[in-house]
Amino acid sequence: LPPLPYWLLAPCSPKSSVAGWGAEGAAGALAMLLALEYSGSLVTRDLPADAKLASVSGTFCLGRDVWTHAGVAAAAATLTDLYQERLATELSSSVVNPRMGNSAYGFAGDARTESLASAHRANELSAKGGERDARAVSAARLAEALCEKFVIESFGDRLFARHVALQLRAGAPARARAAAWNALREGVAFHLLPPLAALAPRPERGDSLLFLPPGGERDPEMLELYLKALESGALDRCLLAALPNDGDEKKKSVVVPPLPAGLALHAAT
Repeated sequence: LPPLPYWLLAPCSPKSSVAGWGAEGAAGALAMLLALEYSGSLVTRDLPADAKLASVSGTFCLGRDVWTHAGVAAAAATLTDLYQERLATELSSSVVNPRMGNSAYGFAGDARTESLASAHRANELSAKGGERDARAVSAARLAEALCEKFVIESFGDRLFARHVALQLRAGAPARARAAAWNALREGVAFHLLPPLAALAPRPERGDSLLFLPPGGERDPEMLELYLKALESGALDRCLLAALPNDGDEKKKSVVVPPLPAGLALHAAT
């Protein structure tokens, strides 16, 4: 049987083989998840924030009648706030005290030869690499499906747009970010995403680092996608919306462009 957290979130998964969950099933699952989070339950406490955020994002792939349900929308909004905050906290913690990978500490006092220890480390790294690849593929599928649904049926819904924007965060797998970016580009939906200021309202606390990595974009594929979008004009609508309009007093103040333009400009400069 699957672990309890995965069973608990089955109604929120677009991959669930059980028919008939509907909006009530998703609302009940999210409400239970919210209760477990605020009670400090061990059932969900140790699960990574990105995995739990992905489960909430999955509700937006179940159809408009599900994610517009009052119970689903209310619980999803609260959980999104919670998990985005935890993602930011995890990121800042890793910057201050990076997690140590497999190192000689794991073999201190071990009587095995160095060759056996090296082979053991290689096997561990290989297993972890395979697990990372599987997670990246799963994340990319979700990101693509989520963005395609966003293009078709969101009508710019703010919470839906926020989940799509979180697919482009710096800590997401590069494959998932590329899948989300390509789906948004093909759907001509870059302009529907919120600006960085709406996603990271506290720059003094480093909120923007969740989307803008220090030193610029490090993944070559994403850097190429950003530059191509700037060169091809795919981001023109986002950039033009941020330009002041001399004929409109309300438009004379500086307007922050939607997130995709901010990401591309950050990568290009």
